[in-house]
Order: sequence, then structure tokens, then C-alpha cells
Amino acid sequence: GTGKKVYYANRCVAFDTTDEQISNLWETVKTDIDAVERDNRIKVTKTYLLTWIDSGSPPEWSLDTQREIYSFENEAITFNSKVKNISFLTALETLSGKESISPPVEKALYYTRRFVGYLNLVFFIAALLLAGGYFYYSHRADVKADEAKRVERKIDMIHFDIPPGVKEEKLKNTLKFVKQLDSYKSSPSYKKVINDISASVSRNMKFNVVKLDYSGSELQLEVFGRIEAPFNMAHKGYRDFLASLKQRGYLVSESRFDTQIRNSEFVIKLKKRIQ
Repeated sequence: GTGKKVYYANRCVAFDTTDEQISNLWETVKTDIDAVERDNRIKVTKTYLLTWIDSGSPPEWSLDTQREIYSFENEAITFNSKVKNISFLTALETLSGKESISPPVEKALYYTRRFVGYLNLVFFIAALLLAGGYFYYSHRADVKADEAKRVERKIDMIHFDIPPGVKEEKLKNTLKFVKQLDSYKSSPSYKKVINDISASVSRNMKFNVVKLDYSGSELQLEVFGRIEAPFNMAHKGYRDFLASLKQRGYLVSESRFDTQIRNSEFVIKLKKRIQ
């Protein structure tokens, strides 16, 4: 049979242990195997002979060349104070749990009991690693905390004094000038703003005024112009222009669109924060 199907199962009984009875018993086994082959249209090419505590000699047909006969190594056990050499237990050791026809839950319990020692060892090692990691990072944290305290003490000891002869108002003006230089450096150039407008302009759109004002940390942009096209086309171009500038980081603070039959005028005020 297989793990899912039993082709044949039988118990053959001998009335005594004479050679004739045992020979007849083995012939019955052979006849049963032949019948299984014939009835199920299968071929039994291997035969495994297992011995038990009261096993006798192997059958004469074990020399039959039609089937390969396999025997397992005997294992010595004690039964009724006598040593018996059997191969049945050796054969069982060659099988794995997945070859069992037991339900999956029973297989899982079998492997759990079998490997419980290894699992305990793994959990013990994992606990040691976690404990070691905890103490290691706790020590590292304490070291970093001490370093932070030393840096804070050094900062507290630093004092900036105004050099003699230098007025505080002059230092403020110098600092303000430096801040303005940094703001101008990070501000988008006039060329960059014109390129943004040019890349966003829609068809038939013309500009009368483009005004840029750099004030503090913010760029203010004012655009005045007209679109020489019918209303639907002009308004769509106007919306596309605004959407493109928004994608480039500009915020609309005021937007006015006035239309006539063949001509539309617009005023847009935008701003962009300087990084």
C-alpha cells in the first residue's frame, strides 16, 4: 500500500512451527503478493523481510530473482531474560514522520516532543543573546549620555564677548548684512523665475508686466497679461498656467481673470518661500 491507500492486508496463521507449516505459511504470503499484483495491475519489485522475537528462517522463495529481497540489520534486545536479534525496530528508524498516516496534529506533536530539547537550547541561547544585547546597548547609552553632559558643560563654559572698541549696533548691522547675503544666495534667480514662467505659458498668452520682489525670506511675483483666444480656450490656458506654477513651488495669493469675446486679461500674484 501507500500512505493514502492500502492495496492488501492479511494475517497468515500457522498451526505449529514445523518446517512444513512454516513453508506453507510463506507460500501463502507469496500467493497473496502475486494475487495483489494481478488484481491491481501493479508490480511488486521489492520485498522487505523483517524479523521479530519469534521469527524463524527466511523462506526458500527469498532466492526468487523476480523480486529484490531486502533485509535490515538486526538489533539485540532482551526479552524474557533472553537476547533476541530483530530487525523490525531498525526498519522503523529509517522512516520519517511525514511517511506516517497519522493526522497532521499528531505529526506536529511527535516532532515537538522529539525536538523539545533542541528547542529549549535555542530559546536559552536566544535569551542569553537578548540579555547580552540589552546590557550592551544600555552601556552604550550610558556612555553617550556622559559624552552629551561633557559637551553641554563645555558649551556652558563658552562666552562670547564683544571686542573692545566695537559698538553693538555695528555688529547687528553686520549680522543683518550677512543674513541678507545668505538669503540672496538661496533665492531663485531672475533667470530661474523667467524660465519657470516660460515653461508654464499657454498658447496665445502674452505678458504686459512681470514683477519680482525679493523681500526677506519670500519671493513675490506679479504677472499681468492677456490671452487672445475664445473664452473656453483662454480659460483653459489660464488654469493650466496656474497649475504648472503651483507644481514648481509657487503659491497663488491673488488671481483675477476678466474675459471679453475674443480677448481675456488676467492678473496673478504669487509667492514662493526662499529655502
